[in-house]
Amino acid sequence: MRFNIQAILLLLVVACTPACQTVRLTQGRTNIPSGQLAKTVIPTHYDLALTVFPDQERFQGRVAIDVEIREPTTLIWLHGYGLNVTTASLALANGRKLVGGYKQINDDGVAQVQLPERVEPQHARLLFEYDAPLITTDLEGLYRVQQGKDWYAFTQFEAIAARHCFVSFDEPAFKATFAVSLTVRAEHRALANTPQVGEERLTGNTKRVQFPTTKKIPTYLVALAVGPLDVVEAEPIPLNSVRQVPVPLRGIAARGQGTRLAYALKHTGRLLKILEEYVGIAYPFQKLDIVAVPKFGGGAMGNVGLITFRDRILMVDEVTASVNQKQPFAYYMAHELAHQWFGNPVTMPWWDDLWLNEAFATWLEYRVVEAFDPSTKARVGQLKDILETMDEDSLLSTREIRQPIVTAHDIDNAFDGITYSKGGGVISMFERFLGAEQFQKGVRHYLNKFSYQVADTEQFLAALSSGSGKDISDSFRTFLVQPGVPLVEFQPSCNNGTASVLLRQSRYIPFGSNAPSDRIWQVLSASAMG
Repeated sequence: MRFNIQAILLLLVVACTPACQTVRLTQGRTNIPSGQLAKTVIPTHYDLALTVFPDQERFQGRVAIDVEIREPTTLIWLHGYGLNVTTASLALANGRKLVGGYKQINDDGVAQVQLPERVEPQHARLLFEYDAPLITTDLEGLYRVQQGKDWYAFTQFEAIAARHCFVSFDEPAFKATFAVSLTVRAEHRALANTPQVGEERLTGNTKRVQFPTTKKIPTYLVALAVGPLDVVEAEPIPLNSVRQVPVPLRGIAARGQGTRLAYALKHTGRLLKILEEYVGIAYPFQKLDIVAVPKFGGGAMGNVGLITFRDRILMVDEVTASVNQKQPFAYYMAHELAHQWFGNPVTMPWWDDLWLNEAFATWLEYRVVEAFDPSTKARVGQLKDILETMDEDSLLSTREIRQPIVTAHDIDNAFDGITYSKGGGVISMFERFLGAEQFQKGVRHYLNKFSYQVADTEQFLAALSSGSGKDISDSFRTFLVQPGVPLVEFQPSCNNGTASVLLRQSRYIPFGSNAPSDRIWQVLSASAMG
């Protein structure tokens, strides 16, 4: 996801609706998860069926979740926020059905299913039927917006807002496959992560639209759009040296706005080709829809197969738009396309490794835009952003790139310039240190090794070192796990005809700051030098 770093991020705290059951945390209930859920129940597949009429205030849902129960239990922890759950059950492997009690526990959306008896380890299926509000006050979850006289519904699930739309295990580590069906008005278009495969006309001027099962993805990358949308079919993105099949490409906009997507549709394919040639892996999904959303909280979101943007980013006029209007499209598009490798097939296990998504997408966007249009001097722009972030990083209040995320309330803090700009700058530094070709080999090794899996920082550092042939793990780690940047001072001397240089390292801090200055970064490594 690409944000305007200068924008104020909205606080992801919404009052619970009267329909949800809420129990306040007490000291006596310390077993309630405040961060990650235990890996005792693992989702493997979701069947998600929603009825969405954007002009109405609520929607209806039915979600079945195939799970692997790994330990005996009478209680299943998962997520759901503001959902009025009317049915909660568990179908066992032997065909028996247990009726459970669903309850939202706190304002983070932690929920539980209380089972009537102890269940042994096995494969089973959870089933929930519910209704919930179509959100209008915040641009997250499944929300609705009005454009003229028309209403539309869109999703924004990153970081933890999928739980506003359906009962789920709403953490990135719980990757699963998703099969979606949407019941909508007959005149509306319905879109999801995968191409539509079926449409059934129903009574009451409605229809059911079906979508094939996705590859394994986390909940925050599930995406939907419903309404009287313009859908512009563009020429498929042609095959190239990396990809042997064309990619279907479409532009999506509010009614009457589709013609304004011509510039974006014309140039998206070339940006994708540059990325494919760098990573050496074909675009991994079935189609590419780019969606101009009338109201959007961030800049863009790299959902699998259905990338959403603030509408003005995509609506650029080829003839009349200035350079300053055209360039944001290239940067945002490059960033979100980069997530189709960094974040989507290879996913962080938890939000403390968000930098693996966002720093890499930031680093790649500058590289791709430079290749797309050298006149942008994108790499110079990256240096400017890095230097500005160094000023922030010199302050006592700064944080490390890989910041521990203890509770859900810590997640928002990770979406800032330290993760994006500083993280991208550190990646650029190690690219230059290893050499562009060796670094590229390490990146490709990482993406191939962990395709459709989760990978954390240590796994990335090991894969990068192995693929590049140089162990840079210790050095790289010193820039990730402590705040600030090093100041290296050089003091040359010459004694009896022998020249030498004394290096002194300290933390770069503003004059008069009481920030700790005794931290050490490993800027040279014997093992890395080979």
